[in-house]
Amino acid sequence: MSPWAHRHTSSLLESRLVPGSLIVADNTTYCPDYEAYVREPANGYLSVPFADDVERIESIAVANGCF
Repeated sequence: MSPWAHRHTSSLLESRLVPGSLIVADNTTYCPDYEAYVREPANGYLSVPFADDVERIESIAVANGCF
C-alpha cells in the first residue's frame, strides 16, 4: 500500500465518523504522515499502537469528534 493511501483514505472518511469510531490500520510504519496525523490530539483522534505480538494490525485510532 502506498504511504499516501492511509492518510488520503482517512481524510475521505472523516466527515462520516462519529465519536467513538474505530480506525484500524496496518503497515503504518510505512505511513509516517498518517501516524503523525492520528497521534496529534488536536486532529481529533486518540491513537494507540498495538503490542508487537499482535499480528498485522499496527495501530488503532478512536475518533473523538473534534475534526
